Amino acid sequence: MSGVTSAGQSSGLVAHYLLRNKLTKWCLDGDKDGNSYTLPCNEANQYQQWWYDKSYWTWNQTNTDRCLHHNLSTRRVTTWTWWQCTDVSNIWIWRHTGDLSVFLMQAAYSKWCLDSNFETDPSGVARKVFLSECNADDQGQRWYLDAV
Repeated sequence: MSGVTSAGQSSGLVAHYLLRNKLTKWCLDGDKDGNSYTLPCNEANQYQQWWYDKSYWTWNQTNTDRCLHHNLSTRRVTTWTWWQCTDVSNIWIWRHTGDLSVFLMQAAYSKWCLDSNFETDPSGVARKVFLSECNADDQGQRWYLDAV
């Protein structure tokens, strides 16, 4: 596929990353119950550490081994337990934005992108993540990887 990059290491070792939002500078986070959101980045927070499974094209949370999941009808982004990770709604591809260090994270099944902004979630602390139609000019859809 043209313009698609996987973030895993070619050496076969599993690399762990923080997925940082370009607009907010906060990192993708989640909890053991499957909720996803962003919080200020913290390399020590294993809920913010993700690894890419090149076999299934899924992003998996280091601490829970849950995979990033999307639901187009609700535009929600959550995580699913590892045995559900082979579902097509968990496949994510990276699309270049013109800046080689910044990507759009596109859900392969829906073709929509992971998005975030300054809107807080119901806790009032974290910021929401959701799906939006892909738009390379939308800074909230731009993500970059910080190796942990």
